[in-house]
Amino acid sequence: MRFNIPQDEGFAIINFTITHEDCWTNLIASYKAQITTLYTRSDPEKDNIYGIIQLRLRNSSDLRPLLRSIRKSDTLYDVISVSRVTDEIFKLNISERFHGMVSGILNSYPVIMRTDLVEGGALRTYP
Repeated sequence: MRFNIPQDEGFAIINFTITHEDCWTNLIASYKAQITTLYTRSDPEKDNIYGIIQLRLRNSSDLRPLLRSIRKSDTLYDVISVSRVTDEIFKLNISERFHGMVSGILNSYPVIMRTDLVEGGALRTYP
């Protein structure tokens, strides 16, 4: 993924939708789930992104199978903790791979604010 930012402008607004086959987010496609990133802290030297995400499930009984599934991914290092917010919303603290991940790529650019939504295995990012 490469962004061409006009030099005279100094910034650009970028909206995109992406699926990438090796990402753990693809594994939620078989569940009626949405993920929104609330916070990330990148450590490129350790190839790590610490993140806090919101997971919304239509059926809360899908939580355990979904967690088992995503923990098998090579791009997700660890699900550090899971907290129930409501019957359908959970907060997860995670550790994932930095290199090759969308957050890792965006970290190379002066991103001011980013909102994303993962649904059906596709990640949509917008300002």
